[in-house]
Amino acid sequence: MYSYIYVCSYGKNEVRYSGIAFHEFQRYIEPKIENMILLKGDYFGKSRIVRNFNLFEGREQINLLADETKANGHNFGDFHFLDYTEAESVSKLTDEEIKDILYLSHMWRSVRSPFFETLQNRFVYLAHDDDWSCKLYMTDKESIINVIARKIEEYTECQINGRIGRKCQKNLRNKERKAFVKKVGKSVVCISEHLMQRAFENWNDGIFVDLNGMQIVKNEVIIKLYLIGRFSDMNEMFDNIQKRKGNPVQIRCLCYGENEWSVHQIVENMQDMSRF
Repeated sequence: MYSYIYVCSYGKNEVRYSGIAFHEFQRYIEPKIENMILLKGDYFGKSRIVRNFNLFEGREQINLLADETKANGHNFGDFHFLDYTEAESVSKLTDEEIKDILYLSHMWRSVRSPFFETLQNRFVYLAHDDDWSCKLYMTDKESIINVIARKIEEYTECQINGRIGRKCQKNLRNKERKAFVKKVGKSVVCISEHLMQRAFENWNDGIFVDLNGMQIVKNEVIIKLYLIGRFSDMNEMFDNIQKRKGNPVQIRCLCYGENEWSVHQIVENMQDMSRF
């Protein structure tokens, strides 16, 4: 589980993000993806071939694919898919639609629209190295906000229960965790949709969620959300964080305590980002 999330909204139907893997996306997204066309990805497991497309039919097959990406995510290189509704939709694609789908996967942009009437797709998912960089087209942009909320909740719960691995993530101190659990409990409640909308209302300008810098202060979990700008290149995004040390930036804090989430807005110095 990556210890950060970067997300930026582009236009009506597009977001770009880093820090959310496909297995997390499939676990958190609602409603679940039931059928998908794998456009790119070095996967040789069970799938059905229709019109030279690899189809994954049913949640069980997609979950197996998600498990494979979890184990070997960065070995997949580019990982592209779009979903579809009816079982026979793919066989009904026109030649023109197939051309547009292949162009979309190859060029990371659509000719006309990323949504195809024949497929009735909700998503086009274009990722590089799985959780490192993703361009996502979706009919309902709020669905990715819900995915982010579930990841924050799960990461928070893993932290306060001491289930975060030491190799990749910064652990909260045992003394802080034990005091929090004693007062608040081990289970973390859901972040409301309204609160997430408040916390991410400026996501057009790019938000960095600092899960790695999570703190417990006076029996309250504090997670900082930095407004850092728009980036399509995630290497540049991380370089920019380092370059802006010492510059004041607007941040918000998601706080959890007494079985309730809240959001606060403050201005702080970028020097706090030195942990990255």
